[in-house]
Formats: sequence, structure tokens, C-alpha cells
Amino acid sequence: ISISVTESNITSIQKSGTATFSYDEVQMLAKKSIEIGQKLRKDLNLWQHKKEI
Repeated sequence: ISISVTESNITSIQKSGTATFSYDEVQMLAKKSIEIGQKLRKDLNLWQHKKEI
């Protein structure tokens, strides 16, 4: 499974092969993907746009 995310949104979920996932598993995977993406962007300074606060 491949989950693409922005800072706070899921942009795509793709699955290949015969693996199946329940709704709860997909929700958990999506949440973890966003958390990991946010951490990597922060740690590696990969933000494409700076946030205005």
C-alpha cells in the first residue's frame, strides 16, 4: 500500500497485489502516514511553502 500525504491531507491511497485492509486499518495507516510525513518534512526541512502564522 502506498499513501501520499501533504502536511495535513491524504492525496492518494494506492494498493497493489491481493492485500486487503479493513476501514479501521486504512484509517490507522493514513494517520500514521501523515504523522511520519510531518516529522520527516520538519526534520529534513522539506516544506515547499512556509506557513504564515
